[in-house]
Amino acid sequence: MQDGVGFERLIPGQTGDEGLLQRHLAAYAFVVGHAGRCGLALDCGCGAGYGTQILDRHCGPTVGLDRDAHALRHARQAYAGPVGHVCGDALRLPFADRAFDVIVTSQVLEHFADPDGLCRELARTCRPAGRAYFVVPNALTQAPGQYGSSDYHEVEFDPAALREL
Repeated sequence: MQDGVGFERLIPGQTGDEGLLQRHLAAYAFVVGHAGRCGLALDCGCGAGYGTQILDRHCGPTVGLDRDAHALRHARQAYAGPVGHVCGDALRLPFADRAFDVIVTSQVLEHFADPDGLCRELARTCRPAGRAYFVVPNALTQAPGQYGSSDYHEVEFDPAALREL
């Protein structure tokens, strides 16, 4: 949902709909089920912070990164526990090479005009044996007639385009 400063934002209990929240939570549950425990995780584009907390509780120490300071204030207040919430640009991550065992970018990739650049930066910060999980909007998870381009999306991915990326 839009938060007044040009971002799409979902804040449980405040903005968004329950169906959308459940799809987001299902994506984090998938990651938790596949990634297991790790040394350090990154929730890139963490928004309001609920996913960062899930990763922190189930995978291990987690850093949430977002470019929206307002969303990060909410994350810090609502979700105690993660290693930290960092305000920064995902195309220039403020982290060392090979810093993370697990990287999650959920509902973020489609917002970048340069998704290749984002992927390169995530690859730089992912450890050689690490895993990166990308979640993007999917026509298969939408009610009939509700899937389509958002004013906030730079790119819409179908499965083939995502695999190619």
